Amino acid sequence: MLKLQPKERDAFLSKLPNKYRKCYITDQKIEELLSRHNGNISAKKIIQSKIPDPGSVMAGDFGEITAYFILKGKYLPIKLFGPKKWRWKNDRNKALLFTDVIMFDRNDTPSEKDLVVLAEVKTKSTKRTKNPIQQAIEGVQKDYVSRFSRTLIWLKDIYTSVAPNAARIEYLDRFINSQEDKYGKYTKHFKAVAIIDSSFLDNDLEENIEDLEIEDDFEVIVISIDDLKTAYESTYKTMLQTYE
Repeated sequence: MLKLQPKERDAFLSKLPNKYRKCYITDQKIEELLSRHNGNISAKKIIQSKIPDPGSVMAGDFGEITAYFILKGKYLPIKLFGPKKWRWKNDRNKALLFTDVIMFDRNDTPSEKDLVVLAEVKTKSTKRTKNPIQQAIEGVQKDYVSRFSRTLIWLKDIYTSVAPNAARIEYLDRFINSQEDKYGKYTKHFKAVAIIDSSFLDNDLEENIEDLEIEDDFEVIVISIDDLKTAYESTYKTMLQTYE
């Protein structure tokens, strides 16, 4: 379990807005759009058009992106490749119906050490009856059964027609076509991540949680943050000022 200490909270949150905004839109893309609009629109408006309004989707996105960076750090010195899927949302106020966080590591020569890390992330910032730890575990079950394979195909489609990248397509083919002799088996790590407001943590931990039995590596990660709703809302508000 990871608990953000109150004395560390402000310093931690101050580092997030620019990094999190780039999960939606890069500086280069903002510059391109500013040029296309001939100065008739501000960078703030462009960023606003990419990020969700306050509400459940904003909370969910915040949780997913937080898990994305925590997992990247957890696996160092392995440098996981993690597609920033939030850049490809058709509706900024709807969640994508794919694996929440997916990351990869592979060698030039395919081996069983090639790795996929998949995370189902649930965020609880306001009082509700459902337990986010249990929900995250149940989400991992969906990834394990079918959602993972759909996510791989979706990513390949993205790199085919939305953000064309032949190298990324070749990279993903190793995992999509693992049944082929030239690729073979690889390793999967499944993560159930719950990001919870500290005021709800004890109750959620005390509830009976049904574990998940799968053949692959499985881990539950619980992250506790004081006043989580204010944390994500202030992060997204500050995002609007992250391009000068």
